[in-house]
Amino acid sequence: MSLQAYTVITLWFPFTIFLCAALPIRRVIFLSLLGALLLLPARVGFALPLIPDYDNFFGTYYALMVGILIFDRHACRKYRFHLIDLPMIIFCGCNILTSLSNGLGIYDGINQSLTTAFRWGFPYFIGRIYFSNFKYLKESVVMTIQAGILYVPLCLWEIRMSPHLHQILYGYFAHPSGISQQLRSFGLWRPMVFTGHGLVASLFMFLAFFLAFWGWQAKAIDQIWGIKISVWTLLLGLTFVMMQSQGTYVYCFILISVFICAKFLRSNFAYLLFLAFVLYYMYSVAAGLFDGTPIVTWIADHLSPARAQSLSFRWDHEKAMAAKARIQPWLGWGGWGRNRVYAYDWQGEIVNISVVDSFYILTYGINGLLGLISFYSTILVPSVLFCCKKYPVQTWLYPKIAPAVALALFLLIFCLDTLLNSPIQPPLMLACGAIAGLVIQPTALRLSRNRIVRIAKNQTADCKDESCSRIM
Repeated sequence: MSLQAYTVITLWFPFTIFLCAALPIRRVIFLSLLGALLLLPARVGFALPLIPDYDNFFGTYYALMVGILIFDRHACRKYRFHLIDLPMIIFCGCNILTSLSNGLGIYDGINQSLTTAFRWGFPYFIGRIYFSNFKYLKESVVMTIQAGILYVPLCLWEIRMSPHLHQILYGYFAHPSGISQQLRSFGLWRPMVFTGHGLVASLFMFLAFFLAFWGWQAKAIDQIWGIKISVWTLLLGLTFVMMQSQGTYVYCFILISVFICAKFLRSNFAYLLFLAFVLYYMYSVAAGLFDGTPIVTWIADHLSPARAQSLSFRWDHEKAMAAKARIQPWLGWGGWGRNRVYAYDWQGEIVNISVVDSFYILTYGINGLLGLISFYSTILVPSVLFCCKKYPVQTWLYPKIAPAVALALFLLIFCLDTLLNSPIQPPLMLACGAIAGLVIQPTALRLSRNRIVRIAKNQTADCKDESCSRIM
C-alpha cells in the first residue's frame, strides 16, 4: 500500500468530524458514507486493539460516532426499540452463540459481534434515527443520484482506457487481481474507479440510474443542478449499460418489470414473484435441493459457454459449502475459515478448495440459520411491509412516497445480489433502517388501505388532518 493511501484514509477521520461541525449531521452521514464507498482507497487500513480494524468504512463509522457524540449527543434519545429491529440485533449478537458453540471462546464471539455491529448494525440504526422521514429519504436519493452523475466521467474514462484511476491516484490496484477481471467485449472495460471492484461500481451506478428513473416517472424529482432529471436518467442509463455487467442487466429487467406492473397494471405481482424467487432459492440451496444443471445447459447452448462454465463452477462450490454448513445448521462453524471446505493436495497437505463469493453461503456457513434468517429478515421485512402493507402499489408513483418506494424496492435487488456476491453498500443498509422507521410510524399503521391512497394522492400542503401531516 502507498503513502498517499495511508495519508488519505488517516485524514478522513478528522475531516469527517470537521464536516459534522460545519454541516447538518444528517447530510454529513450520507455524504461520508458515499465518500467511503466511492472515493477512499481500497484494501488499506490499520489494526486496532479490541475494536475492528480501521479502514475506509470502519474509519467512517468511528468518525461519525465521535461527531454525533460531540455535536448531536441527544440523537440516540430519538430511538425507540421496536420488534422490527430484533432481526438486526440478533444478527449482530449471534456470533457470540456461534463462538461458544464451537469452543472459540467468549472473546472471539464479542470481537466478531463488534465487527458485525459496525459493518451492518451501525448504518442500519443511523438510518432508523436520522432518515425515517420522507423528506430526508428524498434528500438522500438526490445525493445518491448526484454522486452517480459525478461518477459518470470517471466511469467513461475507465471504460475506454482501463480501470487505472485507483492505481494512478493511490499507487496500487484496488483489487488483488489487478484489472484482469474487468475486461469486457469490444475492447472495453468494466470500470472500478475507487470502489474496489467492477461489480461494486456497476451496482452503485445502477442504483443511481434506477433512483433517477423512478423519481422522473413519479415526478418526484424535477431538476438536478438546473438540468431536467430525464437528461440525467438517460446519461446514467447509458453509462450503466456501457459498463457491461450482466448481473446488473438482470437486476434492471427485474425492476423494470416491477415498474411496468405497478404503473400500468396497478399490481405488485412482479415484486412478489421475484421476492418468492429469492426466498425459494435460499431455501433450496440451504436444504440441498437446488440443481442448476438445466440452467447451465441452456446458457451454454443459447448465450455463452464461458458464462455457463463460470456459473457451474460457482454453483459446485456453493453446493459443497452448503453441504458442510448443514452439518452444523443452526449456529454455523464460526470464523477463521472453519466454514470452508478443505482437501488434500498433491503434496498431501490440507488446503482450502472452496472458492465462493456469495454472502448468503458465507453467512450460512459462519452463523448458520440463525444468522441467515436474521440478516435477510432485516432487509426483506421492512421492504415487504412498506411496499405491500403500509403503502400499496397505488401509491408507489406519488411524488411524496416515490423516493422511499424506490429504495424499498432496491432492497430486494440488494438481497438478490448477496446470493451471488458479497456487496458492501452502507447507503443501502442506511436506507433499510430508514424504511423500517417509516413502517413503524404509529399514525400510518392505523390508517386503512383506502385512507393511505387518498392521503397520498391528494398531496395537500394545507391539510388540516393531523394524520395527514404526520404521514406526509
